[in-house]
Amino acid sequence: EENRKRLKPIVETILLLGRQNIAFRGHRDHGHGIIEEAKPLVNEGNFRELLRYRVAGGDTALKCHLENAAANATYISKTVQNQLIYCCAEEIKSVILERVKKAKYYCVIFDETTDISNSSQLSLCVAYVHDNKRREDFIVFCDVHESCFEGVSADFEPKVITEMKRLNLNLSHCVGVGTDGCSLMVSQQKGAVAEIKKVAVNATRCPCFNHALNLSMSKTSSVSSVRNSIGKIKEVIAFFNASAKRKYVLLNVAKAKLIGMCETRWVERSESLKQFVGQLVNILKALEYISRWDDAKTSFKAKALITSIKNVEFVITLYSQLSVFALCLPLSRLFQKKSLDFCDAATHVADLKSILQARRENCEEEFSRIYKSAEEVLSELEITIDLPRITGRQIFRANVKCTSTEEYYRRIIYNPMLDSIIQDLGNRFSSSTLSSCHLTSLLPRNCLKMDTKELSKIIYEEYEGLLPNTTNLETALHSEIMLWKEKWRRSAETAQVFPITLKEALEQCDENVYMLVHLLLKILFTLPISVASAERSFSSLRSLKTWLRSNMGEERLSGLALMHQHRDIVMDPDAIINRF
Repeated sequence: EENRKRLKPIVETILLLGRQNIAFRGHRDHGHGIIEEAKPLVNEGNFRELLRYRVAGGDTALKCHLENAAANATYISKTVQNQLIYCCAEEIKSVILERVKKAKYYCVIFDETTDISNSSQLSLCVAYVHDNKRREDFIVFCDVHESCFEGVSADFEPKVITEMKRLNLNLSHCVGVGTDGCSLMVSQQKGAVAEIKKVAVNATRCPCFNHALNLSMSKTSSVSSVRNSIGKIKEVIAFFNASAKRKYVLLNVAKAKLIGMCETRWVERSESLKQFVGQLVNILKALEYISRWDDAKTSFKAKALITSIKNVEFVITLYSQLSVFALCLPLSRLFQKKSLDFCDAATHVADLKSILQARRENCEEEFSRIYKSAEEVLSELEITIDLPRITGRQIFRANVKCTSTEEYYRRIIYNPMLDSIIQDLGNRFSSSTLSSCHLTSLLPRNCLKMDTKELSKIIYEEYEGLLPNTTNLETALHSEIMLWKEKWRRSAETAQVFPITLKEALEQCDENVYMLVHLLLKILFTLPISVASAERSFSSLRSLKTWLRSNMGEERLSGLALMHQHRDIVMDPDAIINRF
């Protein structure tokens, strides 16, 4: 009991630092003189300083311990720190794994990044249903190349499977594997997902909707005007960001800093384009001011940028891009939510495809509005809109025969841009992909359209390994689907409102009556639609493993990341001491 009292303030200090993502160590993190050296000359780190602060604040138990403990029994060394951090991590994992065990079915989400020490870090998360809510929780970081030197392509799946076994996760209850769409992950021959599915036989691949949408948006760069405009925007942003003096000029004129057009961040590219279009006039004013500087190199560059962006084709391309990117931006944000399920995500994608297709069919009317907006800005910038020279034969630039400038730019910019993104969205989010999970047919709005016998047969063949091992299972499933279908047929006749979301359908599915249907809807609710949770863990990784802490071990790194990310899990110091 005496030792527990001594450990408690130390554990509480570790929890505080871990929760707040504060570094533990300083220049020197060892020695016995916390009480003797009230004001050390060398920075001993936040951990030891907080212990001093507690003593100064009247923590008599800690003061007595530090004054009387033997040099090898203070419990504040870096070794004991690591042991206590490990115990904290195990306590958090036990809570998460208990929830997963209660949910029974789960999905794994993983992604890889390079940390500050150029090590490949694999982030592993689990998705499951807890209290009728979808959860995606980070579990662990592990070094991909720590014990495997056979080549990159063979590294992911052994690590993921090893971690799943170490966590005592039942592989037969894994119903999905969420990754991005790179060939290393999804290759049919040696991809990580294919290898994992050999062990987790009931798992299905869950593509990342965010990555797919981002790649479809990037496909607009196949249009030369769009590709060139993005290059010019990046060049202008880089020009201002390269000098504090130039940035100050822009800040005075535009009252804002330009957001970088990042290729990989799902939201920032759209935000950057939106800001650039809104500040176009002010950006040109700032460039014109800089072009009058005495510095020949800077003024020449500013003048060249003015010439490149004070252009009819550039401005019309900006407004055309903005009209498309503005549609995709809400989905880019929405697909990052942990609570979003597969059915809702598929519905939103289908809506996006329908809107873009409708715009393409009514391109003259849609582009007319875009053209008028661009025309107002061009008029303010005193740029004349002229029809480019049209020749009989031209292969190096757009050469479309037309009667007006509006028709010309619609045919060389707007229409090809819409065609490229519609085609790519169709390939990445085909109807077969969005309906590849046959469980979506169990939703009330879908089940009435399906033949009961055919639906029960398809689901039985696909999910037999996940259903309870009972006699006449196929007959029982068929009967339940008939009852479930009849329930919503009766609701349709009485004009009752159908559940809109999968969560609502799950809540209205009585487990005592529709046991198998409830189980199947729960599996569908578990499937992830994005790897955003793994991506979010990389933000914690970068704030934890910095230049000053680049040699941090994997166990300590994972423990600190768990404490920092899972603030919703209440940590009991006594439980941690029990583990210690």
